[in-house]
Amino acid sequence: LLLRSFSRLQAVPVGLDPENVLTMALSLPQYKYPDDPARARFYRLAVEAVRRLPGVRSAAFIAPLPMGFGGWQSGVRIEGEPPATPGQGRLSDYAIVTPDYFKTMGVTLLKGRAFSDADDGRNRVCIVDETFERKYFNGDALGKRLANGSDGTNWMTIVGVARHVKNYGAGEDSRIETYEPTAQNAGDSMTLVIKTAVPQLALVEAARKAIQSVDSDQPVADIFSMEQVLARNVAERRLAMLLLSL
Repeated sequence: LLLRSFSRLQAVPVGLDPENVLTMALSLPQYKYPDDPARARFYRLAVEAVRRLPGVRSAAFIAPLPMGFGGWQSGVRIEGEPPATPGQGRLSDYAIVTPDYFKTMGVTLLKGRAFSDADDGRNRVCIVDETFERKYFNGDALGKRLANGSDGTNWMTIVGVARHVKNYGAGEDSRIETYEPTAQNAGDSMTLVIKTAVPQLALVEAARKAIQSVDSDQPVADIFSMEQVLARNVAERRLAMLLLSL
């Protein structure tokens, strides 16, 4: 039963394609990157530098990384609805990403468009996942507006609907998801994801040098292939299966 359960778990679609994806974490110092524009500019330049490397198909930043043992959550308010009573508001997972994230991670865009460099924060936009659209918009989310938080001051127009990603692993439930571009909400800690045409780990040093060409003092950490990230996510179940097999 345990073997069959683990086999079924491995076959559960997680909503993304981990093949040939390299991940590495960056944390920007506050004194050097004090605000969103400074951080967004670094991420844009770093992605451009990495993209130019031989063997790189596409690259992007995301925070938090799916399957990475953590998630971010925020209250969400839909335009036209009254403010929720305290403790009764809707909650959504949310992530901040740079353009090309969905392409890099193989997350299917079902409707609308992905983010682009034109999403510079002046006109606030977001992308929701299919579970969000189905639950709260009856399958018609494009063009609607929502706000993170309950005060209704940071309205964002929905420009796309993405496939649902099981952020906490194949065997765990996920919440509805909202994505924002870094130009309007740039975190100081993000993960670089690189879709490669060569073995992922062969690009580690080249990618590190590309990042340091933007900022020579910027280190990288937690370097894994996306397959390793998914494997860590089921490591406990794999250990139980191994012990039983032995």
